[in-house]
Amino acid sequence: MSHLPDPYAQSEFYSYVALKRFGAWVIDVLVITVILLIAGIFTVGLAWFFWPVFFVALSFVYTALTPKPENPRE
Repeated sequence: MSHLPDPYAQSEFYSYVALKRFGAWVIDVLVITVILLIAGIFTVGLAWFFWPVFFVALSFVYTALTPKPENPRE
């Protein structure tokens, strides 16, 4: 038994999901970019040579540490 709202009977729960997910993605990218800019300043610019590697690594760490839904597939 799923506790999720029925997408046909209660469609208002599912409206603008793609837009909300895109907005969350933009916020995540901005947070990661700010962290990398601060790291670049603290390393006197040395971190900027490794920007792509740091961006990917920090993205994985950020994703692993952010809260997840209780039962995403139930």
